[in-house]
Amino acid sequence: MSNREESIQSAIRDYHNGVFKSQKAAAAAYGVSRSTLRHRLAGRVQRVIAHRHEQRL
Repeated sequence: MSNREESIQSAIRDYHNGVFKSQKAAAAAYGVSRSTLRHRLAGRVQRVIAHRHEQRL
């Protein structure tokens, strides 16, 4: 997992655990885009995973 993805997952985990009261605070603390965090919380999957079926072998 990349450092960026680890930051996103940490922000999601801490937001769900109540460490941060807002998505904005969680995103700022981990240096993650607010829109990325918002989309992930809404269920959007990682781009690499979402387009895996389109990859050539």
